Amino acid sequence: MPRRLSASVQPAMLADDDVRQLMRHDIRTAVGRPAQLKPAIVTAYRQASPEGQRAIEAAVSDVDAGLAATLRAGAT
Repeated sequence: MPRRLSASVQPAMLADDDVRQLMRHDIRTAVGRPAQLKPAIVTAYRQASPEGQRAIEAAVSDVDAGLAATLRAGAT
């Protein structure tokens, strides 16, 4: 999942609605699990383009407002 998440937020991939839906699903799944997958979200966020970062923020804020705030604050 971490590699798929990183790939799905690349600018060319974000144009595909199916890929965006898959990314949102992966984020919901990762947030719903123990902390083991949250670092993958942070890593994907750090590597993403500004558009990818906005997509991740939107998906994360739907399920974990605290993590979304952490991402916006610099993903420390």
